[in-house]
Amino acid sequence: MAVGMPQNFAEIKTLPETIARLFDIDLSSRLPWFETEVMGNALGAYLVAAVTFVVYALILYVTWKHFIKRWDTLAEDHPRSLWAHGMPLVHRIKPHLLPLLAFYLAAQPLELSPKLDHWILLITVGAMTLQGIQLTSELGRILIEFYRGGFRSDDPVVRNTNNNLATLVRIGVWIAGVLFFLDNAGFNVSTFVTGLGISGVALALAAQAILGDTFSSFAISLDKPFETGDFITVDNLRGTVEHIGLKTTRVRSVGGELLVFANSDLTKSRIRNFKKMQQRYVELKLAVHPHTPLSLLREIPALIANVITAQPKVSLDSCRLAHISNAGLIFDVSYFIHSPAFNDYADARQAINFAILESFAAKGVTLRMDSNMPISLVPG
Repeated sequence: MAVGMPQNFAEIKTLPETIARLFDIDLSSRLPWFETEVMGNALGAYLVAAVTFVVYALILYVTWKHFIKRWDTLAEDHPRSLWAHGMPLVHRIKPHLLPLLAFYLAAQPLELSPKLDHWILLITVGAMTLQGIQLTSELGRILIEFYRGGFRSDDPVVRNTNNNLATLVRIGVWIAGVLFFLDNAGFNVSTFVTGLGISGVALALAAQAILGDTFSSFAISLDKPFETGDFITVDNLRGTVEHIGLKTTRVRSVGGELLVFANSDLTKSRIRNFKKMQQRYVELKLAVHPHTPLSLLREIPALIANVITAQPKVSLDSCRLAHISNAGLIFDVSYFIHSPAFNDYADARQAINFAILESFAAKGVTLRMDSNMPISLVPG
């Protein structure tokens, strides 16, 4: 051990003592102001704290710059990797927090008043907690999109689900961050939560509906009974889905008005989704007069089949004389319209109905709406 080197470094409290022991000289007599006490600390201690602050700040800043540069290099070399997608995360690190952290570390050896020490701790913890909340929320969003394929997906449903999951993560992180800050600020968090009492119960009941809609949103996004852009019918309301949110789903009706449904109501309703339909099945019942000649009755199935098959995107399923009753002779007709579009469906039905009426009129077939009112069609 060198001459004058102290055996117990814990005994060194000021810079003059350090220099004096290292070089075996008495700086206290040469620089007496080093030992002058201000607010419970020698001026030498403040000088040590100032030098420590500068050193810590430089180390943290150089480390941060090297970290950012290294991350950007990896992101450029791997543009489709987690490095590239994590760039928004690392660039959210606030450089102005580094001097604050350095100041907090440098001030630890100083004997400060409890109030001042508490405020320094409070400001530092508050700033670092806020930064931690932002970084954790962004990290959660990146991981959700990375592992669920949201970065490469153009599917609005996938992106909507990822946004909803990221929102839940953000809410959870904020709650945890606020509780962490309150705990470090001196509040008894457990007593605070327990003391909510009736107010907590009321808050839970109020949040129940919101949470119900939120989980219903995830059920819709994951199970996909409908997606953005689908044409759906809910009860007697129908329209095109515009947005699936955390609480509500917005649907643009055929008339142009905006319909807003609570997600929990949608999961409990019977929904008809026409977007994924490849074809439409149509049933038609025709009642002809019971006095229609048998020879003419035998021609009706072929007559109707020719009418239906003559239409584009339409194929016949069946046409049969199904019932004989006082209401008339009932023909059951069924056919497929090979188009999901509602306008194609309506146009095809209209064209088929007109063609059947024209064919019946040409053949002299009398339709019967009920037992008292036969309908005679006149050609021309």
